[in-house]
Amino acid sequence: METPPKRLCGARNRQGEPCRKLPMAGKTRCMMHGGKTPKGTRGNRTHGLYSRHLTADEQAQWDDISLGAVDDELRLLRVYLARCVALDAGTADLELAEVRRTSGAGGDTETTIAKRPDTSGRMNWLIGRIALLERTRSDMIVAQQQAGKDPYEQARMIREALDAMAKIENGEGA
Repeated sequence: METPPKRLCGARNRQGEPCRKLPMAGKTRCMMHGGKTPKGTRGNRTHGLYSRHLTADEQAQWDDISLGAVDDELRLLRVYLARCVALDAGTADLELAEVRRTSGAGGDTETTIAKRPDTSGRMNWLIGRIALLERTRSDMIVAQQQAGKDPYEQARMIREALDAMAKIENGEGA
């Protein structure tokens, strides 16, 4: 009686040779080459990380939010930065205080803790995000110019197409 051939993973390793490890139980590949991957994965799953924290109004607007508008994001971040600078200037003399009273065996104690809004941390984050978006925007413009296309002409054509689609949806004709 012949013994069945030993099953091996068979995936190609970095040297280009077949992997010699045994596949995982019930699988055709070893752990290193995808044997732990569950069957029937959907790729990017919907996890609800963002949607579970949205208000009802935000959920209604979720699908209508335009994506890929780097210029709009930059404008919005600059507005937030201006608000943050104004808040920082307006709270220079502001001290928020928290008073904690405790009582114990040693008697009653009172501790005052002074706090200020962390506007400098928020400004640093906003400036970093603006720099990243500016770089992304410039990379997109350079890529379009290298392809021989005027980015502003493309934006105009997209806007015209969207306007035409909106007219059709509103029943105004083509």
